[in-house]
Amino acid sequence: MRKTPPAPVSDQVDICVIGKLLEQKGTLKNGVTMVPVRAEAEALGASVRWDGNVRTVLIEVE
Repeated sequence: MRKTPPAPVSDQVDICVIGKLLEQKGTLKNGVTMVPVRAEAEALGASVRWDGNVRTVLIEVE
């Protein structure tokens, strides 16, 4: 009896913040879920900026 191979698994992951599905997707990479920090932080009402001098993302919540 021949088995059907499993359907391919997508490496993209939906992101939901406080019940709202974000347009951006996360990605599974080597067993780790990578998410777009700007999209998540802004969905939570934070401001996000990049400091290229020290290569750091700054997230501020007021």
